[in-house]
Amino acid sequence: MSDVENSLRETLNTHPEDWAIRFLLVDKYVERGAVREATDLILEAPNPPASHEHLTRAVDFAGVASLPIVEAYVHENRDDHRGYDLAASLNRAVGNADRADEFAAASASLTGQSYGEAISGAEIVEPGPSAQPTPIQPPRPDFQRNEVIRDSDAASQPSN
Repeated sequence: MSDVENSLRETLNTHPEDWAIRFLLVDKYVERGAVREATDLILEAPNPPASHEHLTRAVDFAGVASLPIVEAYVHENRDDHRGYDLAASLNRAVGNADRADEFAAASASLTGQSYGEAISGAEIVEPGPSAQPTPIQPPRPDFQRNEVIRDSDAASQPSN
């Protein structure tokens, strides 16, 4: 690790909730080709990002593995229909159609769209560098209600 990475890691250890610092360190990891470390750094965050921009970046980088982060974000940002759209898309990508429909319906209720409009307008998220979802342990019991499709569960789910 470079001195810059070491400094960023120390700062992140002091402020693990800070997604701006987290992404600076992710960028440094990617610069040196440590994509798996960068993905792990995103997935090990103790809290969801505070901004939708950071959430989108986490999803763009980690793909379906970021599902627990997205659901935690939605739990804390109930008025952000875009978070619900991401949660719907990721749940659909892992084969959890019922859960995806719940998030799409919640988004539709926030935007005034019909359910069909919400489904047709939902962003499709492709898997990122991490091939399989890697669940994170959320920091608060409130997040324990989130469902994560694990490798063994995904194999038994019918694909859509």
